[in-house]
Amino acid sequence: MHFPRVGLLTLLALFLMGTSHASAQYVLDSVPDATLNTDDVHTGPKYRNQVKFSPIRVVDPVNPGYELSYERSYGRSSTQLAAAVLADPFSGTDNDKYSGVRVAIEQKFFFGHSPKVRPYVAMELVFHKIDIRRKDRFADDRRSWRYAVEDSLYTEPYVDDYRIEKSMFTASAKVGLQAILGRVVLDFGYGIGLKWRTVRHFDRLVPSDQIAGGFGVKEQAYREGSWTTLAMPLNLKVGVLF
Repeated sequence: MHFPRVGLLTLLALFLMGTSHASAQYVLDSVPDATLNTDDVHTGPKYRNQVKFSPIRVVDPVNPGYELSYERSYGRSSTQLAAAVLADPFSGTDNDKYSGVRVAIEQKFFFGHSPKVRPYVAMELVFHKIDIRRKDRFADDRRSWRYAVEDSLYTEPYVDDYRIEKSMFTASAKVGLQAILGRVVLDFGYGIGLKWRTVRHFDRLVPSDQIAGGFGVKEQAYREGSWTTLAMPLNLKVGVLF
């Protein structure tokens, strides 16, 4: 994880959250809306149910898929359940095959006084189960690519076609914003948390060899083993109220 990049993303997300909150509240509060009752400002929107689709999940460069969620409001709080069928329809990853499921539960707590623009804080728990088929370069020493060819420590990497089973559990604290206009809802959320990841390899030529090519994103995402990493979830959902 490159910490300058993490810091930059964090500042950018906080800036967008602040500016989008102010702008959205100014615009939406100026639009008359018969479906929202001003007497419900402190209790939440008139419609308690939401069904939403996540457009950016489809183009997620790491874990793409088709995600739907259902949210039930209880006034100042709500519970959201989400499920996704993981797939790569636009070939955004370099995997030969990619499939899996993602399920999540999120508890939100709203604050503010506008019935149309509702900032919130939330806690989210997510579980991924992913099956991947891909090709990578392997060597008995993943640093061997750094050595000169004539060096005795140099090992020529080879390409292996293998299968990966990956499971992940994530717990995150989030901040977000719901904008409501009529029966349409936009939901933007961003957070930070911890991800517990387990990766297992199958059909390897030499199971003890390691992915060659340094310590980049690919090596971290597909390296076999179990470890804990930083998670920074970001999502935008569009849905309807009923």
